[in-house]
Amino acid sequence: MRKAASREYSSDNYLYCPRAVDLQYKDLRHFQWHWEKGEPVVVSNVLECTSGLSWEPLVMWRACRQMINTKREQHLDVKAIDCLDWCEGEINIHQFFTGYTKGRKDWLNWPQILKLKDWPPSNLFEERLPRHCAEFISSLPFKEYTDPHVGSLNLAVKLPKSCIKPDMGPKTYIAYGFPQELGRGDSVTKLHCDMSDAVCSVSFFSLAYYFRRTF
Repeated sequence: MRKAASREYSSDNYLYCPRAVDLQYKDLRHFQWHWEKGEPVVVSNVLECTSGLSWEPLVMWRACRQMINTKREQHLDVKAIDCLDWCEGEINIHQFFTGYTKGRKDWLNWPQILKLKDWPPSNLFEERLPRHCAEFISSLPFKEYTDPHVGSLNLAVKLPKSCIKPDMGPKTYIAYGFPQELGRGDSVTKLHCDMSDAVCSVSFFSLAYYFRRTF
């Protein structure tokens, strides 16, 4: 449990925070008890359940480039948001990832704060980054709800192929950042409400995986 509030005479001051390596089938009911009340559940140590595939920026770029070269496609430019003026512009994906590790400067020599939102498009994640997609899905806790292919309690899995399914992800939010962002920009994705529930994995990158509530 993790303390999240200090309300008197309340039994809801703590969040359910299991470790991924300790989860067993019996924990599903505990998850459902919190989830049915709309409470967040924080699962830690998820990386300990994975194969150790690197999510470093240039590793992802090389994996993406390899798939693009294999399919002979030309999708090397991405749309990035400049967090200083919120303008959107195109940048080469290699330049973006290189800047992620080395930093970039704008025309005024200020540190440039760029953000990729929803990259790559959800319907292309498995195609562009198949190993990373498989790694992410394999690490999802409570797969009865979160697995997009065989989740027994995931309504989207039950929909007929003729239906338009909700955006199942996964997708990434990748942004530059600085300890002090000079008071001019903010690359953090704000707390917001989605139309569907989300599993969010936060590490070197932040990834959000979406699935539909089942009640």
